[in-house]
Amino acid sequence: MDAARRAAGKWLARGIGIVMVGEAEPRILFIQGDSSGLDSSASAVLHSRTPKQLHPEDRWLKITEHLLDCNVPADHTLVASIGNYAYELAGYLAVRAGRSLIVVCDRVLPGMTDDIGVADGGVLAEFMAHRKTLLASPFLPGGKVAPREVGVIRDGCVVALADMVRAGEIRSNGNMERLCLNAISQGKPVSVFQPDRFDRATAGNRRLLDAGAMPIDVPELIAKRSKHKSQPLQVAKTTAISTSLRLFHFTRACPGPWPGQTAFEYYRSVVDNESGAAHTAFDTLKRILEERRIRGANKLTRGPEPVVSFTGGGLGDLDRMIQWRTGFARWTFEPYGLGFPRETMMTLGARPVVYGDEPLWKRLPKTEQYRYQVSRPDNRTWEREKEWRLLGDLTFDSIPDRDILVVVAAETEAEEIRDRFGLKALPVLISE
Repeated sequence: MDAARRAAGKWLARGIGIVMVGEAEPRILFIQGDSSGLDSSASAVLHSRTPKQLHPEDRWLKITEHLLDCNVPADHTLVASIGNYAYELAGYLAVRAGRSLIVVCDRVLPGMTDDIGVADGGVLAEFMAHRKTLLASPFLPGGKVAPREVGVIRDGCVVALADMVRAGEIRSNGNMERLCLNAISQGKPVSVFQPDRFDRATAGNRRLLDAGAMPIDVPELIAKRSKHKSQPLQVAKTTAISTSLRLFHFTRACPGPWPGQTAFEYYRSVVDNESGAAHTAFDTLKRILEERRIRGANKLTRGPEPVVSFTGGGLGDLDRMIQWRTGFARWTFEPYGLGFPRETMMTLGARPVVYGDEPLWKRLPKTEQYRYQVSRPDNRTWEREKEWRLLGDLTFDSIPDRDILVVVAAETEAEEIRDRFGLKALPVLISE
């Protein structure tokens, strides 16, 4: 009890309070920030799972904008959360409009730990910088909640805090459908986007409307389902230029913010449909050329050192090197990249990867461990890439433009690179 009193006293001194919500567990939420939003009515905009990568033409995104502009009263506090695009984008739009905002956290409140700041920065810190933000959380330090239950609890708290619910795209038999049905049964006003034709993304909307939810009509231009998604291109084996003495760095689409870009900067670019906001592989390539830098990373390598990865295979090997990674739910890379003379890259410090087992990792000197890539006899997938690595970032300062070869998927893209950056650009041959 003494320890509990000390913890409670510390939390109170840091501005932590509590609020009671609903009848279902958890009934108590810890709060931190501007609590004035609790004095007004509150609304929540809900969607089921959204794609891993945003596009300015996504239907759910346009619906969210419309609902906040036209269906959520201006004096309502918005209840949102963190951890997925739908919540964070709605929260960003609320901040942009100067609304009061309640952010239900998927973790313990920052002020309830010894690190009273926001340790990981990110979108939570950006929300906290808005003076009309109240953070809320049902979680306690040291509490044990299964990871798969965190989102379920968070979503329940969002709906519990909202006096009115607006449902955008709701899948059938999911948590959002269940929460909306419960809200309808309790007499809470629930409004649902009514498409001209129900599809997989809105199958739950039909059930909610049948259960008594009010329909929301949106302009046809907004309601139209996005058609920007396409299947990845298949790369042919042939190419018009010999590239065997080059190292290539290939790019991929970049879900979420660019390296160095804040979450709010990212959401603004998507909402305003800025150039490159979709973060496609071609957008990634153009960003590299604008910065004249390839940023190193350590996300998929062993050890803390950031590296830039290359392949020593020629363009004729692309068709077998581009593989679908089920565990990452993405392709290894896409037919967009930059080729540099191998001798130049060796002078800058690039070295081939060392493939092997765990004992090999332990035998490598610390200064060489950045080159290690695990390899097992029953899985030769990684060796196909003939990978090389360079420690840190690669800047183009010491590389003449004449030595840089840009690889794109189509001639129209090659023309854009030549006109905009004055570099050699090669369209690889593509089969649909």
